[in-house]
Amino acid sequence: MLPFTGLDRRALLVGTGALLLAPKIALARGPLGQSQPQAPYFYRFMLGKAECTVVSDGQLPLGDPNASFKNITTDEIQKELRDNFLPTKDAVLEQNILVMNTGDRTVLFDTGMGLDKLFGATTGQLQATMHQAALDPASIDAVVMSHAHIDHCGGLIGADGQPNFPNAQYYLAESDFRYWTDDNVVPKDYPARAHFLDQARNNLLPIKDRIHFFKDGEEFLPGITALAAPGRCRRRTGSRAVRATGPGDGPGHRCSRAACRRC
Repeated sequence: MLPFTGLDRRALLVGTGALLLAPKIALARGPLGQSQPQAPYFYRFMLGKAECTVVSDGQLPLGDPNASFKNITTDEIQKELRDNFLPTKDAVLEQNILVMNTGDRTVLFDTGMGLDKLFGATTGQLQATMHQAALDPASIDAVVMSHAHIDHCGGLIGADGQPNFPNAQYYLAESDFRYWTDDNVVPKDYPARAHFLDQARNNLLPIKDRIHFFKDGEEFLPGITALAAPGRCRRRTGSRAVRATGPGDGPGHRCSRAACRRC
């Protein structure tokens, strides 16, 4: 039992009441709504003997959900969103990027949006998330790109014009490289065509001499095999590693999964 300190019950209750009220007063004086971005986040797990870390590049808002998903009706889209407590007026995607440490090398799959803010300020968080997960960009030995859309190759080059992963070898399908670096190939009516072309060139051309162009079915790294996975992007490639499949632009959104059930 603690010794008596002269603090009576009434004084204790009054003091406690003041402490309980203090946070309410502080909150009342602060601005309403979220004023700071959410912290970056990551998830770590083992796949065989490989340590895998899924790191976030942030949330990517696509806009009107009804225009973003095919093979599914508007009513079904809205039901999926409501049932899963998701925004009903904006399709928000989580940009999840895999870092795999096999023991012999550390492999990064795709690089996120980087400095580009085409989809808003919530993207481009890869470097911050890697720091939070104690992953040094200089320790990345290989960067594998499923395809060269902005949200996959945008994080290759930093604000200083230098590679964000200075010690890495880079891997990409040659057809995708040529498509996004040739102004004469991309259709003139492609949405945000100039923007996509500029960002692909800005990120791919500085590392051109360090890119290994893999082929469909090639095991370009030990245990990692390229698999052609055309669909949303005709040149998209998935990667198979240690019985895991990592598709670029996989169906991570609830509405995508609902639509895929009909494919």
